[in-house]
Formats: sequence, C-alpha cells, structure tokens
Amino acid sequence: MFSKDYTIIDSIRVARGVGGKIGATVRCLEKGGFAICAISQRSPAYVAGLRIGDELVSLGETFLRECSLSDLREPLKKDKRNHLRLCTKDRPGERYITLERESGKGYGFRFVQGEITFVRPNSAAEHAGLETKHHIVEVNEEVVVGLHDEDIEALIWSSMGRLTLCILPSRFYNNLLCSLYTLGSANSLDAVEI
Repeated sequence: MFSKDYTIIDSIRVARGVGGKIGATVRCLEKGGFAICAISQRSPAYVAGLRIGDELVSLGETFLRECSLSDLREPLKKDKRNHLRLCTKDRPGERYITLERESGKGYGFRFVQGEITFVRPNSAAEHAGLETKHHIVEVNEEVVVGLHDEDIEALIWSSMGRLTLCILPSRFYNNLLCSLYTLGSANSLDAVEI
C-alpha cells in the first residue's frame, strides 16, 4: 500500500496483551495523526514490529490523520476483539547492523549522547557499514532512546561478541524527537497507551 508521498505503509495485526493493550504509547503529531512515542520491550506491539517513531495511519477502518486523542480512544474501547489491525509508516532511514566483536579490540566505534561520533578504520563497525552522524535507537532489540551513554554501553558490552544495532540518521532522529516530545510535553493528556 502507498500513501500520497509514495511512502510504503505496513499493515500489521497486533495481538492484545494484558489488560487488552498492545504495549505502545502514541502521541499526537503537530502535522496531524499519531506516532509511537514509547513501546514496551517484548510487548505484542514490539513483537509485531512496531517501533518508536512509527506513524499510525489507521486503526481498523478508522483513518487517523484528522482524529483527536478522544477519537482514538473510542474505537479502542469499543473493539473487543483480541487483536488490533493497524497501518503504519516506518521511520525513514532506519537500518539494522550486526557486528562481530574483534578479539581484544571491541567493535570499533564511539558514541556521545547516543550519536555515533567515530568509526575506527578497518574495524568491525566499518566493515558492517556503521557511519557517523547516526543515532543508536536499539541495541539487541532493546530500545535505548532516552538512556544515558553508560547504560547503552553496558548493553553493548553484555552482547557476548555479537551486537545488533538499529540506527537512524541524526537529522531524522532529531526531527523525530522534536515531533514526539516537544508538542505538549508537559501534558500527559496528549498521549494514550494502546
């Protein structure tokens, strides 16, 4: 399926978990519509492939571009089925990279505030295609957005020699964070858990 701007849209069926929820929180976007701003690790939403920054296009038969949060809450309450059908637009520029640790050398990259700032030449990172000016979004399927560098580093070193990173170009990452967290960030009423 394609949207007007020729972006690929995924149709996903997500099982409901505990309390009838799928384990994701959505927030209104300035341009209209909703995007996922938080996701529980290993939740039905995560297992189905939803990630922070994915934009929700529709929920069942309801298109969400012109909906408010209260419009979103109603179909969730009324629909008693054990799954939700969602259409989403993925984050632009997202890539998954798998690295093998070099014996005694590490992976060959550095990061500051989650942004990759250095890739050592001829390292595992360079051979896998890791580049500077990209932000780390996930480490071994664990979302690290908002974590301190020390916590991200601990996850990296606990990976037992094989590391999978999800990265986004920094310009997309910064736009994503601005659109998800500046709009009404002081008000918890502009987000809803689904």
